[in-house]
Amino acid sequence: MKRRKFILSIGLAGVAAILLTTFVTVFNNYRKLRGKKLLQEPNLLLSICNNEAVIALGKIYRKKHIETFSELKLLKLISNDISFEQESITEEMLQRKIIDDYKNGETVMVSGWILSKTEAYQCALFSLAKEK
Repeated sequence: MKRRKFILSIGLAGVAAILLTTFVTVFNNYRKLRGKKLLQEPNLLLSICNNEAVIALGKIYRKKHIETFSELKLLKLISNDISFEQESITEEMLQRKIIDDYKNGETVMVSGWILSKTEAYQCALFSLAKEK
């Protein structure tokens, strides 16, 4: 009887460990996706123009700057001081980064629009995401 309880308890501990590991993995992936979604959607631009216009800006920017074409590279450029895996990433952090870009002259001209570099990266990433 004691051996049976021991084997049962070991089995339950194993199942609990697997469930815990799975939960942690799913939670971490959700956090990363949430941060990535915040980084790739230029909410300010989306509030003043439609998706198609933002996608067009992103495509134009990507054509001019081939080196920033990859999704990972764009994520790193947007989040150079904000980790997209960070749990506490907020819209306010991105807005602050965009404002800092404008203050520091970090702007680009794309199809008649003056965008902060962060906004341009977000448009490029948004257009990439919509192509998939």
